[in-house]
Amino acid sequence: MVKSMFFRFSLFLSAIILCDFVDRAESNDHKLSETVFSSVFTDEHFIEVVASSGRSVVIIPGSTYNEKPQKVDGVFWQEGIVADIYGSTPPQVSVFGQSRLRVWNTLSRVFTQAECQSISWDFVKRHFSWFQDISPSPTLSTTPPSLQRKGIWGFDWKQFDSEGLISAEISVYVRAFDGKIVSFSTIKQDWPDHKAHFSKVKENIFEITKKNVPLEEVSVIGASIVDQVNLFGKTNLPNLLYRVVIRSRDKLNLQTKTAVIYANVDTGELIWLNQRGEPAPSKIIWRSSRHGEKGQEVVGAWAPALSKQGLIFAANLNLMGMPKWIPATGQAFLKSSTTQGISFLTSDLSDGHGIQQISSLPNSDWFTVSYTGGWSYAINLQTAQRHTLGNPERGATTPTVDTQGRWGVISTTGRTGNQDSDLFFKRLNDTTELGLRTRIILPKSDDYLPVFSLDGKWLFFISETEKTMNLCKISTELLKEGEPVHPRVEHIEKIALPFPSQIRKVTFFPDGRKLLLDTLDKPLLLDLVTEKIQSVELKVSIDKELGGAKVKVIKDVEIVAGKDGEIIFCGETSDTKKITRLRLYSYNLGTKVLRALSPPNADIVPPHRFASSKETVFSLNKAIALSEIAWEKKRPKNFTE
Repeated sequence: MVKSMFFRFSLFLSAIILCDFVDRAESNDHKLSETVFSSVFTDEHFIEVVASSGRSVVIIPGSTYNEKPQKVDGVFWQEGIVADIYGSTPPQVSVFGQSRLRVWNTLSRVFTQAECQSISWDFVKRHFSWFQDISPSPTLSTTPPSLQRKGIWGFDWKQFDSEGLISAEISVYVRAFDGKIVSFSTIKQDWPDHKAHFSKVKENIFEITKKNVPLEEVSVIGASIVDQVNLFGKTNLPNLLYRVVIRSRDKLNLQTKTAVIYANVDTGELIWLNQRGEPAPSKIIWRSSRHGEKGQEVVGAWAPALSKQGLIFAANLNLMGMPKWIPATGQAFLKSSTTQGISFLTSDLSDGHGIQQISSLPNSDWFTVSYTGGWSYAINLQTAQRHTLGNPERGATTPTVDTQGRWGVISTTGRTGNQDSDLFFKRLNDTTELGLRTRIILPKSDDYLPVFSLDGKWLFFISETEKTMNLCKISTELLKEGEPVHPRVEHIEKIALPFPSQIRKVTFFPDGRKLLLDTLDKPLLLDLVTEKIQSVELKVSIDKELGGAKVKVIKDVEIVAGKDGEIIFCGETSDTKKITRLRLYSYNLGTKVLRALSPPNADIVPPHRFASSKETVFSLNKAIALSEIAWEKKRPKNFTE
């Protein structure tokens, strides 16, 4: 058995995996914990750990802690932090957790790679003096430091013995946002006896790689002795193997490649295995570090909604001031009706927190945005006022708000009583949480897709039974907080005959007399005065801005009403470079003119400015993120409406 065998993978979360350690100390060795961690967790460059009694000075190995999420510059933290100590001399340790990035102030300073590297090495010198005492002097790994998409630099400080094998290694991960250390690990290798000097193995490897003419100079970036039984479960190989990781670059396409080669520790003979440990042809199996092809790039825009201030939509455009390593995840944007300029409304960078729906009214400063995780908000484009419409415990399906921001309405299934999908409403006030809502109950029907009339006097919605689907409306005078509303038949007005296809979106044209009903089949135009319905054919052809690229209507993206007889939809194009674009277009029903509304590329977009508020997009999104985190900590267990 190899003592202190160590494998480490670092991808996105700076997770450090330690395996095959022997002679581990007991997890509850508090004395050893205090020796190792007491100074580390109070280091000015280490993250601030949250414990029940405040800042943790001593952490028990195996216990889980979190970092405080609130920062001056945004909302980012480590959660599920676990510390482990291994019983060897010097103590080998690992501290790691999951990195979270929600909101970051685009005006904040970013620590450079050089600054983070200096913080990393100073941390090593302060807390692990034994590492410095090893001869020769420790150096930065030949593996280039990587800046992960979470904004974390990873530095590997390695010590090599006379053979070129790693004798000690310390990995430190530094956050570029604030220069804080988020995780680290230490290891001192004690390799078993072996006959073949590692320098001989390297000679054999370099001799083989000379045959790869297109490659630049090959370098060894990692080497260790492994127990093949534990690694592959094989018995027909030597018990101990050299495991060597090499790297090169293709001269033709400048693509970086890596490969793993095994060798007999007694003879130095190279052993050719595939990734599963099976015998392979006597050649190097290179793996490319590049992911995907250039032609697979997708520039997207979806979830359109028309407001008083312009078109609101979701897209993966780049936010102004964000570093290049922050991905262009889906955010809400506004295309101004006056300046035609585009600004961003949200800046929540959390993975899996994508925008699902956006709604608004053409004469309103309010819009709603809902996320896949269950959160939903109503936000005022002038004042930055916001209200919470839904959370993961109580999701808000198809949320909407009236023009004046008086009422918030959602569609969902109740927890008690009638199990049909009903409408829930609440008068919006100064509080951020919607709380308990009043229910509109129509027996034996599912009611959804609420939308207010432009004058605020009526609430329109779809009412579906086993046999019919109708567009209905009720007077907003019935919306009074308190007891559940049981509308009588005379309170409900059916606007049109049953519809032939499932309706997925209802939107008003700016004139207030026509509705666009987006169905699974084709859009329907409804005149509320005459109650006449006509189907709409989108006869689109090419995008002139993209050199005449053909436009294909995307059926699973909602089609909504625009202005001046226009219909807004999402169209897909592919140019000569095979770059796929999902753009928003308007199609004029009268002139048959096609007009692109969203940019063709992931341009850099500035933040929206709230005209009647000192609030900024940054401060608004920070407040939202912190409120969600606080809610998760005290998530209600018995919530009923």
